[in-house]
Amino acid sequence: MNAPLTLNFRALFESTPDLYLVLTPDFTIVAVNDAYLAATMTQREAILNRGLFDVFPDDPNDTAANGTRNLRASLNRVLQQRCADKMALQKYNIRRPDADGGDFEERYWSPTNSPVLGQEGEVLYIIHRVEDVTALVQAQVSQQEDKQRLSRVEEALSLSEIRYRRWFETAQDGILILDAATGRVVEANPALKNLLGYAPQELLGKELGQLESFQSIATTQLMEWHQKDCVHYADISLQHKDGHAIEVEFVSNAYSLDGLRLVHCNFRDISERKTADKLIRKLNADLKEHATEMEAFSYSVSHDLRAPLRGIDGWSLALLEDYADQMDERSRNYLQLIRSETQHMGHLIDDLLQLARMTQSKMDSHKVDLSALAQSIAANLQTSAPDRAVEFLIQPDLQTVGDPGLLQAALTNLLENSWKFTGKQPLARIECGRMNKDGAQVFFVRDNGVGFDLAYAAKLFAPFQRMHPTSEFPGTGIGLATVQRIIRCHNGRVWAEAKANQGATFYFTVGAMP
Repeated sequence: MNAPLTLNFRALFESTPDLYLVLTPDFTIVAVNDAYLAATMTQREAILNRGLFDVFPDDPNDTAANGTRNLRASLNRVLQQRCADKMALQKYNIRRPDADGGDFEERYWSPTNSPVLGQEGEVLYIIHRVEDVTALVQAQVSQQEDKQRLSRVEEALSLSEIRYRRWFETAQDGILILDAATGRVVEANPALKNLLGYAPQELLGKELGQLESFQSIATTQLMEWHQKDCVHYADISLQHKDGHAIEVEFVSNAYSLDGLRLVHCNFRDISERKTADKLIRKLNADLKEHATEMEAFSYSVSHDLRAPLRGIDGWSLALLEDYADQMDERSRNYLQLIRSETQHMGHLIDDLLQLARMTQSKMDSHKVDLSALAQSIAANLQTSAPDRAVEFLIQPDLQTVGDPGLLQAALTNLLENSWKFTGKQPLARIECGRMNKDGAQVFFVRDNGVGFDLAYAAKLFAPFQRMHPTSEFPGTGIGLATVQRIIRCHNGRVWAEAKANQGATFYFTVGAMP
């Protein structure tokens, strides 16, 4: 006698091809089979012992979503009536896993909810069985839309033949209508005469491959035109009947009419646009070359000025050292002024050279820790003047991507600016941080220094423009111009907010590297 068969009902339940959930009367999920998990893109351990509507909420992007409401109503009817409840076809979108974007996927279901009753007729569990009918619904919708679209097209063609014909005859673009089955031209508009040199009657009944204008187009491309629903070429070259080349943008769209598949081909002359594009590229190249020449010239002139300046300063020093006892006080002061001005001119030249180098050096893109750079710059500043009371507040983890050397130069100029203009504060405060503005990451350097009047902000980033006298705050007026050039090289922008005697804040962004 055969041994009795032992059934593993859990294994049978979990492997059945239909889609099942088992719910408690409070709609907690206590069992689910593999087919249901696959259909809903969920994991068993992630949904067991959780509320049904916590796991499967309505799609927040679908304002007409009513899945949770209708399903809850059906489950409540099962609890009240203690009998199965078959729901109408229900749209109930399912959330994709986070790894796949976490958005919702359109789904349609045919659900049935059945009670499991206890000995006294109480509902112990609810079996939630569904059939995924998404493909069927979408196919029906697609078929219905196609039928409606074809009907509208046929009706529009029937009712608007005169209007269509006027448009077809007067269109500036060249238009061909092809029979998709044979590839032959069934209609051509007069604009093709201007575009390719062919009158419409010369094209009717011809295959495109037979015409010299289309000899440069590969056979496979021509096949695409009457086989695919839509084809677009931004730029293809055709040949005019007289032999010269014509650059065109091409678009084809296939449609059905009276049982025939036709292809509408549109040819737009872009020769002028191509010529304009070439001119723009040439102008950009010329502008770049001109800018490079100007920078090289500026660098050369600035570099050549250094030698005579050193001579003026050196000979003035020699006079002071060798003949100071033969000069009166005024003469010595004059020589000191000559030395001071030549040294100031030397600093200006140094800054001009630095500004020129900013655009001549090749930019490299790397991850840059602005916090670490700011900490290093602050430490150097404090070492240079240990007696000053300055509080640096540098936000951690200020990360961006750019050229490390250039960004260090920009940040150095901004922090040195704050250091200089807080020099008269008994307790200076300099901040370096980040904020979000309109979804963009904005970095800033803020201080409690002398500030400036925003009425003069227009000249703030211009070379040699200064907001304060050199006698109060020494400098050449190149620093902020350097900052602006660096930030522009990073496709960012820099701007400032300030009030006189109330400090200043400089903001900057770093965009994608060119």
